[in-house]
Amino acid sequence: MHRIWRAIAAIAIALSFFLNTAVLPAMAQQILPHPDPIFTGKIGLT
Repeated sequence: MHRIWRAIAAIAIALSFFLNTAVLPAMAQQILPHPDPIFTGKIGLT
């Protein structure tokens, strides 16, 4: 049982790391080149 939980934890950490490093910057790059002033103002991007 401990191996299963350790594997689940490792997968969850890898997924969160992948989301933080790959998905969020890609989304930011899609938003930033043509920013909507209202949209960026709500988020607080500088």
